[in-house]
Amino acid sequence: MKKETLFDAVLKREDGDLVAVRYGKREYTYKKAGTLIRKLAAYLRAEGVKKGDTVTVCLPNIPVAVWLFYALDYIGARQNIIHPLTPALGVIKSMETVGSRFAVLLATVQKENAEIFGKSGYKFAFANPAKDASFIMKLAFFLKYGKIKETANNRLIDRYKKYKPDFFRDSLESGDTSVYLSSGGTFGDPKIIELSAFSINELVKKADGIISVPMEGKSMLAVLPMFHGFGLGMGIHTPIYNGASASVMPKFDLDKVVKLINANKLHAIIGVPLLYDKLLSSEKFLKSELKNLLYCFVGGDDVRIGLITEFNDVMKKAGSGCRLLEGYGLTETVTVCSVNTKENFRLGSVGKPLRGIEIKIIKENGEEAAANETGEVYISGDTLMNGYFGDEEGTKKTLVSKFGKTWIKTRDAGFLDDDGYLFLKGRMRRTFKISGVNVFPTEIEKIAAGVEGVYEAALEFFPDPKPHGTLFLVKRRDSRRSEDEIRAEVEETVGRQVVKYAVPERIIFKEKFPKTGIGKIDHTGLKE
Repeated sequence: MKKETLFDAVLKREDGDLVAVRYGKREYTYKKAGTLIRKLAAYLRAEGVKKGDTVTVCLPNIPVAVWLFYALDYIGARQNIIHPLTPALGVIKSMETVGSRFAVLLATVQKENAEIFGKSGYKFAFANPAKDASFIMKLAFFLKYGKIKETANNRLIDRYKKYKPDFFRDSLESGDTSVYLSSGGTFGDPKIIELSAFSINELVKKADGIISVPMEGKSMLAVLPMFHGFGLGMGIHTPIYNGASASVMPKFDLDKVVKLINANKLHAIIGVPLLYDKLLSSEKFLKSELKNLLYCFVGGDDVRIGLITEFNDVMKKAGSGCRLLEGYGLTETVTVCSVNTKENFRLGSVGKPLRGIEIKIIKENGEEAAANETGEVYISGDTLMNGYFGDEEGTKKTLVSKFGKTWIKTRDAGFLDDDGYLFLKGRMRRTFKISGVNVFPTEIEKIAAGVEGVYEAALEFFPDPKPHGTLFLVKRRDSRRSEDEIRAEVEETVGRQVVKYAVPERIIFKEKFPKTGIGKIDHTGLKE
């Protein structure tokens, strides 16, 4: 029976003085973290949360959200982690869906939606986001929101610190579903993904195959939200499991990032492309002590090759050994399943599979593709989801048996080269056909983004008046090239590398692309 739980990540270093979490100027050692987690466990039990219950968590990256992640595991409760900006009615709907009767939210949400929560019949605990912040932030919060009042069903979670630590651990079996995360699903329709402590732990154990220096005592930026597999698995649990610290931020703060780098308290960053664009556009970052950075990882969206080369050139010029490394993953595999490393790097690829992960490319006829042959990406290994909550049919379509193993059918198109590097050609749900030929938007977007003067590229399909692709471009602000010059080179470059049916019929320049809440291109909004 698989026994290791999420809380074991804290437990195995509880007797030391290593820092587990940084938040502003505050530092929490593993020992302090263990005490706070046990106190929070006592609070949750006093509020009636039992083993097997599901608690909905709607918080940004603040310390109590981290303690909650481990405390719920400690008492054997499942957690349904959702976006902290989810509207009140959306929170209640999510609770109804997963059978949750207790939720933890920001106190600011309670002030604005007291009537809605009061009529729901559910129980809520509210966290003051300024509780662990500076005096100035606490004062600003009080002046804006006043004192948060408690009722029978609306409690303040911050009172947990007054409880005595609870030393009765009653975690679920590590193979049982422990965490619910929402996702678009591999077929493009919303799903709630069931993840076990076992799968999450197996992912973070592979960190030594990605980061070649010992992680103990190092620090990783935890700014990606915890409702996102990348943020939860890599930003929070990976550093804590491996004896490093998670530098927690509720939202990206460039000045704070630079201060951490200069103080040698930030050694690794994980983020989406937008985060690195912001860093590269900042003189403060470019002039910071970049030698203190060791690793930067990017994923969660299509990554321009130009971003990687530009970032790595900056690191080289600064004498830093840090490199920006692109990876690939999906919530159905917790998060990352393949990634470039310093030792095994191929530009344009998303690296090789992690240790214990197997990737195959399957053709439309169900046969395995040869090297360099495009097909659908299938993933097998020890980090797979348990399934989609309440969706047996969707689970069967995505978790499939083949070659004597269980695989995630990703609906992503790609190929493995002769050396086993994975190259993605795009989401199959974004793939379209023109004159019977498959067109892979990501392939064309990467080609276009490699042209001098192009900042971002997005290819969209339009069925009328005849099926065609339109390529949208955002010009670099510092480029002196005209739109006509860029357009001509993009047309020529794309035309040399793809079949004629895949060449965009139109190229349109935009000031900027609409983005989702986590910085991805909003393709629906772009087409409008």
